[in-house]
Amino acid sequence: PNTGKSSFINNLAKRDIAIVTNEPGTTRDSLELFVDFKGMPVKFYDTAGLRPHTSKAEEMGIKKTYNLSDMADINLVFIDNENEIHDYEKKMIKNTIYVKSKTDILKKINNKKIFNISSATGDGFTKLFEHIYSKINPDKKEEDYIVSRERHRITMKKTLKHLKNSKKTKNIDIFAED
Repeated sequence: PNTGKSSFINNLAKRDIAIVTNEPGTTRDSLELFVDFKGMPVKFYDTAGLRPHTSKAEEMGIKKTYNLSDMADINLVFIDNENEIHDYEKKMIKNTIYVKSKTDILKKINNKKIFNISSATGDGFTKLFEHIYSKINPDKKEEDYIVSRERHRITMKKTLKHLKNSKKTKNIDIFAED
C-alpha cells in the first residue's frame, strides 16, 4: 500500500495520469504507460497493491495485478522495508526488481537487492533504469550492431559526419535582400 507506484508512473509520464493519495488501496484498476526506453518501446503498468483487500473492486484489481505480473518481463516491486522481499518471494512474483520509493522523505534501505528512488526528485532513477535496461537487453551494446550492406554503411558514415558537424560552433549570418 502507498509505496509510491503511482508517483513513479506520474514521473515517467511527466504528468499526472495516476491518482496519488495517502489512503491505502487508491489504485484499484491498472493504468498502462508506453515509454520510449532507450529506443525500445516499453509498457509500464501502475497496478493495485498486493495487500489484504477491503472491497470487491480492490479484490478485482489485485487479481488483475497478479495476471499482469505473470505476463511481465520484469516486475518492479515497490516495498516499504526489506522484510517484504520474503513476502513477495512467497507470492511467486517472478523477475522482480525491488524498489524503495519516497527516499526524499523516508529512510533509504541499505541492501543491494533494493533500488532506492524518489519520484519527487528523480534521485535513483538513472541507476534503476540502467538495471532495467540490462535485464531487458542484456547482450546488446552499441558497438554490437552490424550493418551488412555497403550503401547502408555509406549512409551511416555520412549521417555520423553530419551529426558531428552539427555539434561544431558556427557563426551564422542571415541576409535578407530586396
